[in-house]
Amino acid sequence: VRWFPPGNTSQITSYAVSIAFDESGTYGNRLHDQNFQLNVPVGTNQMILHDRTWRNTTNADYPANWLLVLASNSAGLQNASSAAKIPLYDESLSEPSLIEFEQVSMFGFVDFEDTDQRYGIVAGVGRWAPSEV
Repeated sequence: VRWFPPGNTSQITSYAVSIAFDESGTYGNRLHDQNFQLNVPVGTNQMILHDRTWRNTTNADYPANWLLVLASNSAGLQNASSAAKIPLYDESLSEPSLIEFEQVSMFGFVDFEDTDQRYGIVAGVGRWAPSEV
């Protein structure tokens, strides 16, 4: 998962990547990288997911439909409502139609495409770019 950082990162100490049932982060499951680290230092702007990353939430009755990148600092994780996020697309016989991306306060756009064809596995590049201020 790769992203472009927001224009001002002075208040951010790290990032967290999670998958969740909805864009509000419901039943969010934090992802870890290939070294089992949960936090991504500022300036890295990518997380190479562990090869055993499963597409599931913390509640098996609710599928992981969203990928979120959240900023973190000493006060905690940013609220999911203002996080960079994108719907996950996987396992379909048809190409997705145009996906509408929500404009969020810190980010101009968000982009992700799942490139792993295996059921229940998520891989790909997630991107965001700062909005014009």
